[in-house]
Amino acid sequence: IGDSTESLATMAPIRRDSVLSPIFVFFLLTLSPSHGAPAAEMVIGPPVDQPPVPVVHVHKTLHEYNSKYPLTPPEATENGIRYRIGLINDADVTSKVSNGTWASQFKTGYLEWRPKAGKSGEVVFEWDEGEPVKFSTHFGYEGRGMEL
Repeated sequence: IGDSTESLATMAPIRRDSVLSPIFVFFLLTLSPSHGAPAAEMVIGPPVDQPPVPVVHVHKTLHEYNSKYPLTPPEATENGIRYRIGLINDADVTSKVSNGTWASQFKTGYLEWRPKAGKSGEVVFEWDEGEPVKFSTHFGYEGRGMEL
């Protein structure tokens, strides 16, 4: 206890979870299938050559719930991975086109992640042809549009 004048009877009791935590960790390690194997032998997650398994949620609703995200599967390319994306322009207070009306734009395209390009990889955007879809709303709060 050192220089403290507290007696053992007045000290705070040892928390039970602080004693059980190391025991629990030891228990998990002894049951682990790797049994302390080097990290090179351990596999965490699905195999790289197989697509990830979609998560399925069960909800008690009147309508079917689609929990798949992203909505389209990523595509492998010779340079990396390509994703289908949509971008919404929210220009904040400058999106106000008239009193009580705000406008935004929606553009679609692809995002490609190229992890081996350059020192730290690169991201390339490829936009679909044509003008962005324009839409407006009358929903707002404190002078700011709520387009989304």
